[in-house]
Amino acid sequence: MPAQDYIRLRERLPQAKFVPCRELYFDARMIKTDEEIAVLTEVGRLTDRVAGDVLRAIRPGVTERSVAQMIGNMMLEGGCEGLKCQVGSGVRSGITNCTPTDKAIEKGDVVRIEILGDMKQYRSNVTRTAVVGEPTQEQRDIWSVMIGARETCKSMLRPGTAVADLYRAYVKYLRDRNIEPTLKFLGHASARRFTRSPTSPTPVPWSCSPISPAPWSRST
Repeated sequence: MPAQDYIRLRERLPQAKFVPCRELYFDARMIKTDEEIAVLTEVGRLTDRVAGDVLRAIRPGVTERSVAQMIGNMMLEGGCEGLKCQVGSGVRSGITNCTPTDKAIEKGDVVRIEILGDMKQYRSNVTRTAVVGEPTQEQRDIWSVMIGARETCKSMLRPGTAVADLYRAYVKYLRDRNIEPTLKFLGHASARRFTRSPTSPTPVPWSCSPISPAPWSRST
């Protein structure tokens, strides 16, 4: 609530007692209705499809900015009312929230795109990584570790699992394989908070808990 509104309410209701209700709001938002699930499914499928189509269309010489433009056109044509996207290639692919530039994508580059699409007041968040051409053995090895970390955490996802336990399992899996986690959280949006930090609340049935592991490459 804006401070000015709070002051007005206190002036108009001098006998009222104001107490925090933030958690009531977030708790109510955790459980999704059938209508909400339908919207989330629609925008999620659209975003996943666009990510795949864009990555398949990338060729050496295309700029990051051109890739972002492709993403925007496809998302809006698919029914989104708004969007954000990040595109990074080569050494820039390891930058979190990488703003697209006029850098030309080269053969052998790792390309990382992140798409956030808004539809009917709900948002998708899909990140995909690909290599232009044939991946190197190091790229394959790092990718294999990341998939393993993701599957380890997915196997633990159930009502009652503490987010701190998920995060510890994720960190241990990576560090055991000589990769340091880039971010100090695991995924976005539990239908309650934007970021899933190790201190986030325990997931409940019918809540959303995406996982987005991100490492520092051993070569950087």
